[in-house]
Amino acid sequence: MRKDAGSAKSVYKSRYSFVWNYKNDEVWLTDLSTGGLHLSCPGFIRYRFDYDPSVRYEYRMDYQDTMNSKQLEDYCDLYADAGWEYVGTCVNWRYFRRPYLEGETTELYSDKESIRSFYRKVQKMLGVVALANLAILLGNSTHWISGWSGEGRISTFIGALNVIQLLCTLLLGYGVLRFQKLIKLHTD
Repeated sequence: MRKDAGSAKSVYKSRYSFVWNYKNDEVWLTDLSTGGLHLSCPGFIRYRFDYDPSVRYEYRMDYQDTMNSKQLEDYCDLYADAGWEYVGTCVNWRYFRRPYLEGETTELYSDKESIRSFYRKVQKMLGVVALANLAILLGNSTHWISGWSGEGRISTFIGALNVIQLLCTLLLGYGVLRFQKLIKLHTD
């Protein structure tokens, strides 16, 4: 895939995942690096990789609220000082890598309070999105039940949308509970 040291061919891979499985995503990225595929642009479902079999990386992900450019620079500098290279961002998830060292695994967070704080941030984001979905679902359902949406196709479409929104709300609520369990696991 790689033509020479100056040009790399991009490879795209798709992956469906839920935020509570972010550790599996880290393993997936690290495993792809074993085969010479290195993340160059994270995506929501589709990721871009560059091919270079001469190096291997270990990947970690962190969730941070939206940052301005100065905050992001300071944040990346902090991780760079610890040996982590910033790869990119997707939906406030920050991707980092460092050269892979056989038998050595390093986490971004080393103490229980930092881990709990990280889990709470993700849990809060899931909770806010779940509540917003629930509010919209309740509004749509009220109009749909009262017949506001009209007859036939429109009513069927709104009903199907409500089912999808209900499933999304339940899935987000499940994510909140999963992170609550992780928080409890890291309690002293």
